[in-house]
Amino acid sequence: IMHIRGNDIVTIVRTDKQGNPTERHLIQGFSRPLASAGAMTISAVSVNDFPIATLIRRGVIDAVPAQIGSLTYSGSAQSPTWDNLNTDLLSVGGDLVGTNAGDYVATFLPKAGYIWWDNTSEAKTNTWSIWKQSVTPPSQAVPLTYTGSTQTVTIAGFDSSIMTLSGTTSGKDAGTYQAQVNLRDTTNYMWSDGTITPITVTWTIGKKTLTPPTVTGTYTYTGSAQTVSFSGYSSTTMTKGGTQSATNAGNYTAQIGLAD
Repeated sequence: IMHIRGNDIVTIVRTDKQGNPTERHLIQGFSRPLASAGAMTISAVSVNDFPIATLIRRGVIDAVPAQIGSLTYSGSAQSPTWDNLNTDLLSVGGDLVGTNAGDYVATFLPKAGYIWWDNTSEAKTNTWSIWKQSVTPPSQAVPLTYTGSTQTVTIAGFDSSIMTLSGTTSGKDAGTYQAQVNLRDTTNYMWSDGTITPITVTWTIGKKTLTPPTVTGTYTYTGSAQTVSFSGYSSTTMTKGGTQSATNAGNYTAQIGLAD
């Protein structure tokens, strides 16, 4: 008897029945611990009429099914693939389908004739997950040059379907600005470093480069005042200074400055 365990299938010769028939029984329990001395009662149930399939592994389910692999948010409903799941042995319930990233709990209940490895038959649970979709954060803005008009930043890698822009997103004058890129849905998306906080992107409007004006032609003494002319001079972006006109022969210095 010391070699008999719960859930064992045993063959019994029924000497109390006519013809001493042989029967099979599933051991269900004992009236006292096996290691103690004294008489005991063994509880058993006949399995003569059970289907052969019910005798596999003595009707014991040795593990709660677990998720195989990983799922990533896609915007559509998804279900996990389970390891060690045999629906002939287990009824499955709870959260079996999910769309949003997060943890879900499925339940597994042994069917009639089956128990868990710990001799219980109540439903057990296991957690499965849908991971957030990883997004590469934008980090560079397309350089801009001063035009005199207001300009809006363009950020490489920015996806308006899953991101928004805040902070300073437009400017007119040359200088440095900062914009923030935010995830629209932090439940289902995260940056590639695992964070969900806004990303700061620094962008610039560069100064416009002007070609310095040059003096047009040469000047010869006439007895009258003469004013120097410049090629490439723009009164909207430049200013004049120094000596711009003279009468006598000689060398003079004129100055061209930037208006802004």
